[in-house]
Amino acid sequence: MEANRFTSIHRLGGSYMPERYQQLDALRGLAALTVVLQHFLSVLPSMDAHSDNAWVNLWKYSPLHITWAGYEAVIFFFILSGFVLSLPFYGDRNTQYSSYAFKRICRIYLPYVVAILIAMLVSMSFSKGDFAGASDWFNGLFKDDFTWKSMFQHMFLIGIFDFKAFNPVVWSLIHEMRISLIFPFIMFFVVNRLNWKITLSVAVILSVIGSVLNSKFSTPATVTIHYFITIHYIAMFIVGALLAKHRYSWIHWFKNVQKSLRVTGLLIGVLAYTYSYWFFPGISFIHLRLIDNWVISLGAVLFIMFSLTSQTVSQLLAKSALLFVGKTSYSIYLYHLIVLYVFMQFFNDNLPLWVIYILTLVVTFVLSKFAYSHIELPSVAIGKWGAKYIKRGEKSNKAPSAQTTT
Repeated sequence: MEANRFTSIHRLGGSYMPERYQQLDALRGLAALTVVLQHFLSVLPSMDAHSDNAWVNLWKYSPLHITWAGYEAVIFFFILSGFVLSLPFYGDRNTQYSSYAFKRICRIYLPYVVAILIAMLVSMSFSKGDFAGASDWFNGLFKDDFTWKSMFQHMFLIGIFDFKAFNPVVWSLIHEMRISLIFPFIMFFVVNRLNWKITLSVAVILSVIGSVLNSKFSTPATVTIHYFITIHYIAMFIVGALLAKHRYSWIHWFKNVQKSLRVTGLLIGVLAYTYSYWFFPGISFIHLRLIDNWVISLGAVLFIMFSLTSQTVSQLLAKSALLFVGKTSYSIYLYHLIVLYVFMQFFNDNLPLWVIYILTLVVTFVLSKFAYSHIELPSVAIGKWGAKYIKRGEKSNKAPSAQTTT
């Protein structure tokens, strides 16, 4: 039994729910759209840097920023991943690490590889000149010359590399892949062994350790994807897993509280989610990444709680358009910036920026639907097939030893 701990995560208690939470799919889609809007607006110099326009600053430095809170959306993704990935581990079935890892790699990595190859092709196909009227941030994208080393690092997510070279959104996928591969061990040794208070304390400790080490040993070029900051982001996955573990308790409680209290919780969620923009943004020591991310996490948790307990919100999130965006959110995340860059190359001098945005959005949706059907779903199918093959292989390897003992 002791030798099998790292290959087979055994019964972990609770009751596994095979149904999918469609509300969370829709929330993921909405979060992906805020990333898209952030990148659209960040093309504008007035949105990328401080503006003298009062209306622009109101949108930037108030809870209204929730409409284009791209970084916050990534924290939201991490918490949602922790929630969804943890559900099978609360069931009565064995979860073998090898089959889990194979499915997870196929789900994240295969669609990523296709997208990064397209991004590399796009980067090599156009000149590296600046776009007139665009922000420094946007003009800094897709600038690196193609090298085999960079391609190798991007293809295999190896080492600490310039993630902005071809498609800047990959930084979050680097952490997602790292944490996904160790997630079963987090579940086995932490979430399912300890009560929620100790588990949350472990998450905070990991967050502090990762943040401190990252500040000491990373450079401006590596601060976003260093291994140490991955330790910090593990905490967000643990928060999601805890939320899933105790879902029956808080769903029951939240449904039975007064409507005014639930609405208050939603408002607190909005304020927490946008905390870094409206709460004295000029005071740096209260906006360390460590602090901001935990306040953002509070907002994300409240959104999840509200979406699963409010009938009105659940009905809104069940709309077909939102479910479509939710299903294709991974591809939207992977491709929108590539599409925007291509249209800026072709039309920046000939079309108004708002027309480029509309074209980008339409093509991104069409491309994402195609990628979901022809890349994501086949990747999932490969993962399931491989996982079954691995399980059969492990069962056949165990059979002779069982006969020997008898």
